[in-house]
This record gives sequence, structure tokens and C-alpha cells, in this order.
Amino acid sequence: MKVIEVEGVEAGYGREKVLRDFSWTVERPAFWAVLGPNGSGKTTLLRILMGALKPWKGRVRIQGKELSSYGRRELARTIAVLLQGEFFPVDFTVEEYLLLGRYPYLRLFSGIDSRDREVLERVCELTDTCDLRKKGLFSLSSGEFQRVRVARALLQEPSILALDEPTVHLDVDHVFSLMGLLRNLAQSGLTVIAVLHDLNIALDYADMGLLLERGRARVSGNIREVLSPENVSEVFRVRAHLRNGHLKLEPAQGRP
Repeated sequence: MKVIEVEGVEAGYGREKVLRDFSWTVERPAFWAVLGPNGSGKTTLLRILMGALKPWKGRVRIQGKELSSYGRRELARTIAVLLQGEFFPVDFTVEEYLLLGRYPYLRLFSGIDSRDREVLERVCELTDTCDLRKKGLFSLSSGEFQRVRVARALLQEPSILALDEPTVHLDVDHVFSLMGLLRNLAQSGLTVIAVLHDLNIALDYADMGLLLERGRARVSGNIREVLSPENVSEVFRVRAHLRNGHLKLEPAQGRP
């Protein structure tokens, strides 16, 4: 059974079409980097997968089941999506915030039980957030908050974790820490899908890549084949060269 199947999808906002005849398949759990210029449809894809945006056309299946047939709680137990711009007007403690991730499992009038606590302990150990649990969200650094967001998503116990530009505004050490965590999660059997702008970070950490261009899937597959100098040069309109396993980018000839 395939993890994700997207076939011939068209989608957008108002009259603006963003995804055009878009198809993509995730055959097995892996760490996927979703890449492409601004406006190519990366975030729109995540919004479709989380059920927040209905495609105009085409089919989406998650774990062999039509996306449209998922209930809200069932979908939240299957895929957790972290978009940018999350804001809380209340200074929750980290533990209070983390336990919000258990909502797909809570029954009417039921509270947090021993099973929820067991999952909390395991996820905090996995994400190195145990020491943060009593802190307020407003006191966290950007790197700490990103780890806490990932932890909250994992409390949903999903089989798929998708993140929109998770390294934005992070210091370099926090980028390495977060990407290492995501790679470890993928190696443990979770499907990780991360929208990334840093091509070399994608090369260092991801197994697979999806390169979008003008709302279509330009190429998908092994990350090093997807981010070949030829593909990068054509899609991003730069000159790209591989040096010691990393991409070196220069302005295209004739451009400032």
C-alpha cells in the first residue's frame, strides 16, 4: 500500500490556480524534501494533505484511502502538518501545549489518561524536550519552540509528519539539531515531508526529493538525482555546480 498518491490535482485560491495537473507518489516511509521556487505550490500541497484545501480536480489517497473520506480525527491520527506562523495568545506551559496533540484520541468529557501520559513521556524523550515541560511557550527560543512543535505533532501518533519550512529563523546549530531529529524519525519508520529552501540541507538530510516548478512536479525520486546541477539550474534559473557533494550556486549568465 502506497503512503501517498496524488493524481492529476489542480488547486488554488479564488481564481488563482497554483497546482496544475500535479501528480506525486510516496511509495514507502522516507524523508522527503519538497523544493521549488516561491509560488510553485509547496505550501498548497501541504494544505491539501492536511484537508484544509479541497482540490478543484484530481484524486488524493493517503494509505490507500481517499482523502475526502477521512474524518477530521482520523486524518489527524494519520498525518500531522506543521505550517508556518503558529501563534498563541495564551502562554501555555510546554506540557499543556504538547497535550493538545492528544485531541484526536480524546472522547467527549474524557480527560488525559495514563496512555496519554505514556505517549507524552516517550515523545519528550525522543525529542529532547523533557526539561522544557514546565516552561512557558513565550520563554522558549525559536529552536526550542520548533522542537516542541514537532513533539506536539508526534503526540498525534501519526504515520506521516509534514512541515512547512521548519528551519526558517533558526540559528545554524538549531537547524542541524532539528534536521537530525527529522532524519532519525524517518529512519524509525515515519514518513517525513519537509518543505525546504536550503538545497544543501536537503542533500545532507533527506532521502527523497520532490522538485516543483510552476505548480507541477518537475521530478521526484532520489534526492541527489532530483537536485542534479541540471535540474537546479533550469528550475531556479541559476548556474549550479557540485563540489564535494554540495551545490554551489551562481547567478545565471547575463543576470546580475
